[in-house]
Amino acid sequence: MDHDLLAGHIETIATRTSTEMRQLIWTLQLHCWPTGGPDRSEPAATEWLPLWDANAFDDPAPGCSCDSGRCGLCN
Repeated sequence: MDHDLLAGHIETIATRTSTEMRQLIWTLQLHCWPTGGPDRSEPAATEWLPLWDANAFDDPAPGCSCDSGRCGLCN
């Protein structure tokens, strides 16, 4: 873990103004939920959910072999 990088992220977040925070939230919603932020129900997910078994994932996630240690798996 890169403690300096983590500390930098925390410091950046802590010094944001409320306007900057609202802008960040708006940007995240726009890109992460392009059809809107409110929860919704997807028919395919509704059909799949009863079949899902959380216990099927007892094995730990595989380790990461990336050079930076901050790939999608690491995060």
